[in-house]
Amino acid sequence: VTNSGGTDQYVVNANVGWSYFQGRATVTDFKAAIYAVKGKSGSGYREPGIVFGPAAYGIYSSITETGEVVYDGTCVATEANYCAERVEFASGTRIKLVLKLSNKVTGWLHGRISKPEISVTPINDLFNTLSVTADSVEVPMMYAQFNKSEMKRDFAGEYKNAGYMGKGLYETAFWRQYSPDHPFATTIVTTLGESAKNTAAEVHTYWKVASIPNNSTNMCMSDTSKLIGFVTTNAMAYSGSAPTWDGSTLEYKVAGLHFMPDGKTPTSGTYDLAMRSDTARCLYGFSKAPISASISVTSADGEQKLMTTVLNEKNDWLYLAAYGFTFSAPTIRIKLSQEQPKEVTPVTAPAPAPSPSSTPMVVKAAVKTLKCVKGKAVKTVKGANPKCPAGYKAK
Repeated sequence: VTNSGGTDQYVVNANVGWSYFQGRATVTDFKAAIYAVKGKSGSGYREPGIVFGPAAYGIYSSITETGEVVYDGTCVATEANYCAERVEFASGTRIKLVLKLSNKVTGWLHGRISKPEISVTPINDLFNTLSVTADSVEVPMMYAQFNKSEMKRDFAGEYKNAGYMGKGLYETAFWRQYSPDHPFATTIVTTLGESAKNTAAEVHTYWKVASIPNNSTNMCMSDTSKLIGFVTTNAMAYSGSAPTWDGSTLEYKVAGLHFMPDGKTPTSGTYDLAMRSDTARCLYGFSKAPISASISVTSADGEQKLMTTVLNEKNDWLYLAAYGFTFSAPTIRIKLSQEQPKEVTPVTAPAPAPSPSSTPMVVKAAVKTLKCVKGKAVKTVKGANPKCPAGYKAK
């Protein structure tokens, strides 16, 4: 596929984070990105490397040098006198990435893709094959400038302490860049959006996936034995966590500027949620019968829009999506439902009058089943006219 730089060259950047303690290595997270690139030569590029020595505040540590002698973030990869310069994907580019990945990467993934198809296949007791096929997405970018002395104390304090990438020495950078899933990113968009005239500065294309720290307390959402879900969006900023569960809906927050760079065209949001079918059924207590869904997008001022729902169940994964919503800071809510099987009342034919020599006919009463819930506890009651025990409610 020819990219916007006129080449068919791409860089795959995949890595895992891990810790080592008392002789044992533990995988903690993973991320993978694919970039369209074109080659650029020059003396300002060298092999990347790690430099050990005193860092900020005199602490001895290691610093990874990117290979750009004068860093401006344009090189995805470098070699001596060579830069793989990032360019944009061609419109409609769809990519399949297959990874051999530690099975310790579990829970949820997030990223910058759309219309994903996912499969996870065990290799052995240590590794899985993770396959992700998805479209690249267009992400509007925001640039903002402000006077720190004019900002509220909360914003200034968060700005000072939030981790960032940038150009210049640590804490003296003359620009800072925040990742979209950073907790401060939404604050930046909502606080400085008006100063940017609610208009994106430019648009870049992305294809990126990464793991999410698994901190859910819900039994169904915090399964640490496998990958259970995938949430992706092209929003400028978004929740860096799995969707929250309130007992009936899955909720996710995003943020962005209202207009594209021309200042007239509204930005168009995308949201994809892929979840293991058994996880969805665990949350709702559903059977294996087909599931339906409704998706609503509620703006910051409370206006609610029902979106066209895309729902598909394939290879034990449930896929849901909402496209075409606008920003600034909407909340996306998904509610699943399932039709209950209709109860059929058995009709017993009248018994014929017994003859003196016949055996009497026995007619059994129909047995009904009722599910009763109390918090997380579920009881099943059977009988001709079942009733829930005290403290339980019929489901």
